[in-house]
Amino acid sequence: MVTFYFIGILLLVHHESVYCESPSTTSTADTRSTYDTAGTTDKEYSLRLAHGKYGMVEIKLRNTWGYICPNHFNDADAMVLCRELGYKGGFAYLLIREFDNGLRPLVFSLGCTGTEKTIHDCSNLIGGNVSDCDVYSYAAAHCYNNSGYEFRLVNESAPGYGLVEMAIDGEWRPFCGYQGFDYNSRAIDYICQTLGYSAGSFVSRSQKNPVENIWTTHLSQCDGDPSMLLRCPIILVPNEQPYDSRSSANNRYRWVNSSQCRSGLLPTIKCF
Repeated sequence: MVTFYFIGILLLVHHESVYCESPSTTSTADTRSTYDTAGTTDKEYSLRLAHGKYGMVEIKLRNTWGYICPNHFNDADAMVLCRELGYKGGFAYLLIREFDNGLRPLVFSLGCTGTEKTIHDCSNLIGGNVSDCDVYSYAAAHCYNNSGYEFRLVNESAPGYGLVEMAIDGEWRPFCGYQGFDYNSRAIDYICQTLGYSAGSFVSRSQKNPVENIWTTHLSQCDGDPSMLLRCPIILVPNEQPYDSRSSANNRYRWVNSSQCRSGLLPTIKCF
């Protein structure tokens, strides 16, 4: 695998410009350009998210689209990236890599603090060896214009006992989390801790989902930072497809998980 060194590629000279598409468009991209003394333009990099305001982070270097390694991607990186794309802010999550989407890793780490204007301004850009990228997930971001994510319990029959809901930009949806949530104590502990409890446990799936829109179809084992739920490999929304959707196997996988969340039973947890 060819190794790309991000520091050597992202060198800006005195004049630069940023072109951001409106957050309302379905394809979000940012293109930065440099100008040499002769006045010619050399496009340095472009950014986009797979689903406009959320999804796998893709970057274009030297006319090649690829992705950023998930190893060190965090909320500070997502915050800067989303602001560069014209949003108020954003948060990071790890997107499950169930299938190869054909793209190659181009950047090992951004190293942002969260205060920078663009990812180029991040002072700790790391070229690194992209062959060391985590092969189980992709770096992903969800941008927002008002607020990030938050959790709550609904239909509580007792304090700390109920169904899990999540909101982004104030939009509340059930948090389904098939294939992993039911047996993932780290994920449940984190949700309960954000609600002011110490820990939690899975109770059952007993109530049918009453709505069409849900926040996640798949949550894998949380082997990373136990204090951040979205550091667990996750598929945040039903149409998250970071791979070739033409594959019948991929379509079956996506259909099964979406169907389970949309027409199946929602998880009940107990926080204590």
